[in-house]
Amino acid sequence: MVDRASTLLSTGLCSALDFAQHWTLLSTGLCSALDGWWVNKRPKIDLGHSSVNLFLLMVSLLQNPSEQQNTQRVVLYNISWHTYQTLLAEMGGHRSSRLAYDRGVLEITVPSDLHEFIKHLLERIVVALTEELNLKVRGVGSVTLDREDLARGVEPDSGFYIQNASCIRGRKLDLVNSPAPDLVVEVDITNSSNRRLAIYKALQVPEVWRYTTRGIEIKQLQDDHYVNCEYSTAFPMVAAVDLQRFVEEGNDNDDNTVIRSLRLWIRERQSQGL
Repeated sequence: MVDRASTLLSTGLCSALDFAQHWTLLSTGLCSALDGWWVNKRPKIDLGHSSVNLFLLMVSLLQNPSEQQNTQRVVLYNISWHTYQTLLAEMGGHRSSRLAYDRGVLEITVPSDLHEFIKHLLERIVVALTEELNLKVRGVGSVTLDREDLARGVEPDSGFYIQNASCIRGRKLDLVNSPAPDLVVEVDITNSSNRRLAIYKALQVPEVWRYTTRGIEIKQLQDDHYVNCEYSTAFPMVAAVDLQRFVEEGNDNDDNTVIRSLRLWIRERQSQGL
């Protein structure tokens, strides 16, 4: 059985989802043997923790798909905070996968190409808005937002400090002593981001822009719940329909053309006193 598992994993025939479904078996009966196989394949990684080695193996499979048309996602249960933190440290920051942790539940996501196109355009829209409206901004990208006291952590598609940009010093976030980002962007094309929204709520992120196949939603934290709102808190002149229009412009135009159109729209609105 061990040889069979190693062969499937090394040839890429075992999908990440299959791997997740057989997690219990692997973490008990096959753990030691796969540990040795994985460490031999990747000699730079030798944590001495079979569970972490198996995590890394699964992420390796996730990040080498034959097609990247759909976002890939697996969910694992009964994961300790220590294992989650060790995995973050070993994976490093230069990767496409994103992790979300909620009191023992670990979600690993590898975004699709379309996901990344839309995310990048929304990031540029946010930056252009801050420039045209003369606002401060601190972009934190997909930095890990976590709090051990809440046993929660998440890596957003993109995060921004706008109203609280002046509160952030240095290059390391401490959410215990500093506020959460004012705005988070989530692209949700083929998979639900409800689990991530629950983490943002616990971290007290005041606003989330959520792109779905139905359109862009502006979600604001009110009375400990996210509610859909017509206008943004970070940019009060901007409505969800406005964001949707500019994202749709990106279907037929390059990013710079979209941003030029956005800047012109903002200046026209300002000239009208809106």
